[in-house]
Amino acid sequence: NYPNPFNPTTIIPLEIPEESFVRASIYNILGQEVVILLEGIQSPGYKNLEWHGNNQFGQRVGSGIYFVRVHYNEKVFTKKMMLLNLKSNAMEYIFSKQPSQLLRRTIKTY
Repeated sequence: NYPNPFNPTTIIPLEIPEESFVRASIYNILGQEVVILLEGIQSPGYKNLEWHGNNQFGQRVGSGIYFVRVHYNEKVFTKKMMLLNLKSNAMEYIFSKQPSQLLRRTIKTY
C-alpha cells in the first residue's frame, strides 16, 4: 500500500491474474475485521483499492497498525499498514519538509 504510514487514505494495488473470487478486508491489531473493501468475482487485471480509515459503519478508526488481507483462490496475502490520525496542520508541516530540514529542526529544539 502507499503511502505507508498514511493519513487518512491509502491505496492498495492488486493484480488479479485470472477471473476468480477475491475478498480484501482490513483487520486491526487484535485480528478483528474492520471493513471489507472488496468481495466477489473479479475479472483479471490491475485494481487500486482505497481505504479511507473508516470501519464498516463509516466511522473513523484510531491510529495504529492495521492489516489488509486479500484472499484469492486458495491463496492469502497479508500486508501491514500504519494509520496516523494526526491533525491536518501537523501532517501538512511534516510532509512539506525535506528529511534534512526535519533533522536540523529536531536537533535545534533539543
